[in-house]
Amino acid sequence: MEISHKSHKSVRISKMLRDLGDIKFMLPVKIYTDAYDAVLDNLFGAIIDEGIDVYSSKCEQNKSLTPTNFLKNDDNYYLILKRRWSRLKKEIGKIFPNL
Repeated sequence: MEISHKSHKSVRISKMLRDLGDIKFMLPVKIYTDAYDAVLDNLFGAIIDEGIDVYSSKCEQNKSLTPTNFLKNDDNYYLILKRRWSRLKKEIGKIFPNL
């Protein structure tokens, strides 16, 4: 049986997420309240801040890299999470202090 490109990519993404370590849920179930949008804004802000750092580091290695080209590569999103997980985990703890 031949695996489609989409299926293969899903398997690869799943493996990358497992390699990140102790992730139980991407978003805790308890956040589905009126503050949901604010929590997501803070969470995405933390991820974007880490992404800027990773992008800046990559630019030092490759002067011709543009933000558009960096963001076109799906692996860069996983690189951000993998390289910065310990800092993101602390920031996520601040965003979800009572969970």
